[in-house]
Amino acid sequence: MFSFFVFVYIVNASFLVFMGLHAWLACLQFRKGRLKKPLKINESISFPKLLIQLPLYNESTTIIDLLSSIDKLEYPNNLLHIQILDDSNDDTTSIISNWLKLKKNHCYSLVRRESREGFKAGALKYGMNLRPEDFILILDSDFRPKSDFILKTFPTLLSNEDLALVQTRWSYTNSDENFFTRFQAVGMDGHFAIEQPARAWNNLFMNFNGTAGIWRRKAIIDGGNWQGDTLTEDLDLSYRVQLKNWKMTYLLDVDCPSEIPNTIFAFKSQQFRWAKGSIQTAKKLLIKIFRSKYPIALKIEALFHLTHYLIHPVLILNFIIGCFLLLNPQQLNFIWVEKLMFLILFAAMGPGVLYKYSQNVLNKHPKGGVFFYLAMVSLGCGMAWNNTRAVFEAFIGKKSAFIRTPKQGDDQTKYKANIDYHFLIELSLSSLGLYTLSKLGILYFYLFPFLSLYTIGFMVIGLKSALEVYSQVKFSKNVVKNIDSNEISVISRS
Repeated sequence: MFSFFVFVYIVNASFLVFMGLHAWLACLQFRKGRLKKPLKINESISFPKLLIQLPLYNESTTIIDLLSSIDKLEYPNNLLHIQILDDSNDDTTSIISNWLKLKKNHCYSLVRRESREGFKAGALKYGMNLRPEDFILILDSDFRPKSDFILKTFPTLLSNEDLALVQTRWSYTNSDENFFTRFQAVGMDGHFAIEQPARAWNNLFMNFNGTAGIWRRKAIIDGGNWQGDTLTEDLDLSYRVQLKNWKMTYLLDVDCPSEIPNTIFAFKSQQFRWAKGSIQTAKKLLIKIFRSKYPIALKIEALFHLTHYLIHPVLILNFIIGCFLLLNPQQLNFIWVEKLMFLILFAAMGPGVLYKYSQNVLNKHPKGGVFFYLAMVSLGCGMAWNNTRAVFEAFIGKKSAFIRTPKQGDDQTKYKANIDYHFLIELSLSSLGLYTLSKLGILYFYLFPFLSLYTIGFMVIGLKSALEVYSQVKFSKNVVKNIDSNEISVISRS
């Protein structure tokens, strides 16, 4: 029995080591790619017609700011059409209609569908079929493109006919709101400042991030158009297009301000969708990728890219098995751990180094030094249960709706994230970690840092989730109480 658990633990630990080494590899690929010449840009090229698609679902708190940003974009009105793809069932539609009446601008159109079939992918496909433009800029509701956004991005796409997409970097308007948004911002920077340019500059498979990018219509059609059978329609289309020999590029120096989820449940909802969608895309496309003509190195990188969220169930399993083994050490021999300690430590440092490197690239300097990045890795471990559930649902083929990420300023009575009580499992895992740490003998002192990262992560995520549940329940009770009071007041007046 023990030998079986030890075997599983070693296999899982090996997987984690490879993932950690992959973070180091991304940093090296970034350094290598940065030395390459940028894509050519024809400064004298004439601008064609451009379609801007704004896919929306119940975005009453963000839509006006988005439309105001769109209205300031520097691009000839006669070459621009803004298509508002509104699937909302709240007051978003009336807000948009009233705004359009004031603008009296013929380059806007409000598109409504009879159903949300295909969710965001379905809306984008539906809208694209209504318009003739050959180039399409897609923006989510919480993005605020700068006035020169098109002028900085479009020339790269127009100057290179083999390009399907130009993707830009996300930046954040509320990164300093609280400690949680600060951690998220640095985590996202790891992707947008290191991983994305590393892939693009080394001709590896990269992906559209769902927003803040300009597409070539011909490439979308060639790749099979938007499809709604995964929760990451952007990742899915990106790979299908590249399998048709199209290329994509990334502009690190062009950013598009956006909003980071400022609550734990909004963040969990977003991460759940990304984790589940990534594995759905892997199931859908990995066989096609490995049967393609591309070099094996690209295929392996695609494997790491699409299955990255598998790290979370592996983390959970390793944590539980590790605690079990440490609580029953009499039959164990950890000599193999001691011999491989340098490699394990080196790999474990990978994500933290990647985050730190991203801040150097962007000339940011978060307070806290090395402890900040250790805390980031710990919180990543704390998200493991949430994302493990998503991975499991993807593997068993469970279908789920595209859940919008709640935005800042949302009315809690209408836009609350799906609140559940999985924080109880996260707190249980942290309790297991605390108990194991209390029993950890001096012989296994070198395992203390690893176990602590898991335990603190589960504890912080679990406690923050519990506090938000308490806040939401309290808010709901106050709403009901106020409604009852108003009803009594009306009855007494009558």
